[in-house]
Amino acid sequence: MEKEIKARKLAMYLHECFSDWVGTPNEHLLEDVEIVKDHLVEFMVDYVVDSSLYTSSDIRKNLNSLTPQVWEMAWDIFDQRNKNNIS
Repeated sequence: MEKEIKARKLAMYLHECFSDWVGTPNEHLLEDVEIVKDHLVEFMVDYVVDSSLYTSSDIRKNLNSLTPQVWEMAWDIFDQRNKNNIS
């Protein structure tokens, strides 16, 4: 259950940050984990977290602590959301 919650939350951030990349020349960059993490950190610092409480280093540490299973579930949710938006 905890993995599902983390995956849904991560998928929400992935969607917010990267849904505009789908179907563009930049879409292939989504396969690069470090590029994805860099953009997520920037997005979260700018729009999600209280920067007085969390640094970009804290956010990266949290992203790095997520299991491959959570990332896979989040990308599956992301793909489904984008598929539904395209249809």
